[in-house]
Amino acid sequence: MNLIDLNNCFDNAAPTCEQKQRMLNAILEQRNESGGTVSFKRKRKKLTVAIAAIAALVLMATAAMAVRNVWNERFVDYFGIGEEQAALLEGAVGAPDISITENGVTIEVLQTLTDGQVVYVVFQVTVHEQIELNNDAFFEHTFFWAETEQRGAVPGYSGQERAILDRSNGIITAMAMYRPSDTIVDGTLSFDFRNFGYRDWPGNAGTGSMSEFVTLVEGQWLLEWDFTYTDTTRKLSPNMALGTRGEFLLTEITISPISITVRAQRESSGSMDGLLGDARAVTVMFKDGSSIVYRSLDIDLSSLFGLSLMDEKDMIYEMRMFRRFDRIIDPDDVISVILGDVTIPIE
Repeated sequence: MNLIDLNNCFDNAAPTCEQKQRMLNAILEQRNESGGTVSFKRKRKKLTVAIAAIAALVLMATAAMAVRNVWNERFVDYFGIGEEQAALLEGAVGAPDISITENGVTIEVLQTLTDGQVVYVVFQVTVHEQIELNNDAFFEHTFFWAETEQRGAVPGYSGQERAILDRSNGIITAMAMYRPSDTIVDGTLSFDFRNFGYRDWPGNAGTGSMSEFVTLVEGQWLLEWDFTYTDTTRKLSPNMALGTRGEFLLTEITISPISITVRAQRESSGSMDGLLGDARAVTVMFKDGSSIVYRSLDIDLSSLFGLSLMDEKDMIYEMRMFRRFDRIIDPDDVISVILGDVTIPIE
């Protein structure tokens, strides 16, 4: 997906000259009760306003249609993507057109979205009509990963999650996410599914009994495809000493339309309290005075505060503070990031 593709979508959705003329004629003439026509050509001022309003509505509808022609509707709804947001994410979206069918179960990858720090995939699962689905039906295991700068195709320290977006008529539409500890690179995306069924949860959660997976369709479904993307991130390398004794080194702030990642290092695996202050929070400030705050103690799948050993010899640990925004943002609108009582300007 590039700017030319997006322009072509607008061109294809736009009304033709003939359609425009018919719209104008309909505006200029109105039928009276006897079947004749009444001309409104003299009411030029009001007519101009009416035409402008209709043109604006047509343009809005055309823009919305163009976005949905390029983007999967589930991504559009989940991330709140309109014409402006789609422009910010140019090159970050992919449509691999890949599927696999085994034992009456078909998995189709519909679309991907990435910013270098995290990759999302929308996929659809279609089961044979003889397989009876309940509200918990899904795969026993799913593994989704991308190649990264340091670890190749090895997942390493990462976060994965999934969300069911729709479940109806034997079709499950879902989104999965892979969030590695270092930057995603062009290469291969892999999606591995094992055994389709559901969890049989015990009737009394207080008994401590483990849930058993009931297999409806046994098997493995493996999809792999070539993957490239345009990195939409804005990266800064502050290399600032932070903390009460300067024990933290703030190494990187990465902001994209989708997310923010703040990275810092220290020589031990202690807590982040000295870095984040009493609030234990990262605050993102915008030009309009609004802010987004995420905290290390928040239980939120869209946030991650992780720790990994970077240098075993010198015992250097990296702290990673990630947040997926609840809306698509323009990275140029971010003016600063606040850690504890320290404000880091974004220039």
